Amino acid sequence: MKKNSYQPNALYVKKFDQQIIEIIAYKYIRKGQEITINYNGNVDDLTPIWFDVME
Repeated sequence: MKKNSYQPNALYVKKFDQQIIEIIAYKYIRKGQEITINYNGNVDDLTPIWFDVME
């Protein structure tokens, strides 16, 4: 599962022409650890996201 975080361990790159979103480790991710990304698209962006996140 990928989850929003303001201290993410991964980032994403959109490749619209290939219909791909790549998830790339930003920090070391241990086996079994949840992958977290900043939904704003930048690992340092602390802006509140524009939608409610459902758990």
